[in-house]
Amino acid sequence: DQPPLPDGMTIADSALRMIDPVEVRPDLVLTGPDGTWVIVEIQLDEDEVKRHKWPLAASLLFDERAVMGDVVILTSSRSVASWAEAVCRVRGPLGTRLLLQPIVLLSGETSNALLSEERPELAFFAAFAMRERHGKEAKRVVGRALQLAALLPEDKQQAQIRAIFSVLS
Repeated sequence: DQPPLPDGMTIADSALRMIDPVEVRPDLVLTGPDGTWVIVEIQLDEDEVKRHKWPLAASLLFDERAVMGDVVILTSSRSVASWAEAVCRVRGPLGTRLLLQPIVLLSGETSNALLSEERPELAFFAAFAMRERHGKEAKRVVGRALQLAALLPEDKQQAQIRAIFSVLS
């Protein structure tokens, strides 16, 4: 049994265009020479705007690079992690579904994986994971993140160091 079309529908122009430029600014976009891509977002709180923005960003990169990539959400909150896993699931009145299921990482559990000499730009996210933590382990992670900043191109090192310090309490 299919539901009926909603009342008041009329035929519209079937040429779909972007009239106003739309800009989406994820926290980090990584791209590879083979078309691969990864969007990384730091998510502190629930934000209903992401319901529209994450699928749009993924669609833009998928269209541009002709390869499906990944959307990675980094959070330190279990409730935000649960929300992020489900926020981009919508259903039309007739049953059409649109789904973007990002990879959600709880930052405290993944900080060591982000401290890689091969990808020093990710060290910022490890430092972010320590933003509300104190003690020996937090100091170790932040210290390593700062060391990895030295592996970035010279013009990006100071910005990375400032970004790391900006997320610490």
